Amino acid sequence: MDKRKRQIGYLFDQIIEDKLREDFFSLEKKHYHGILLNPPYISSIDKNYVHKNTIKYEPSEALFINEKKYTTWFNDLYDRLNFHLKNQGFFIMEGHEIKLNSLYEMAKRKKFQNLQIIKDLNN
Repeated sequence: MDKRKRQIGYLFDQIIEDKLREDFFSLEKKHYHGILLNPPYISSIDKNYVHKNTIKYEPSEALFINEKKYTTWFNDLYDRLNFHLKNQGFFIMEGHEIKLNSLYEMAKRKKFQNLQIIKDLNN
């Protein structure tokens, strides 16, 4: 990949990340019983493991997050969820099967309780 394409890809990643942060994190000081989210959940290095139909029907900005920012982004997300959820509140989030265990462990370290991984129709 040439330098220009890498720069454009980086800028695109940055715009998407900033937009997601702006949308979700504009909820400051509001608290909810439940939050349903579908964040970009596939790290950029795992693109080859994504089902073809997923890539065909989903926009890439809704699926992929830069690998270098993956852990930081989700830790930040979990911190915000902890803040925005009322006592005994819950969240439901989609994740990629390759990263489910690491997302589960991250959430556990953030003191979320009653965590479950539920498989979708495709297992």
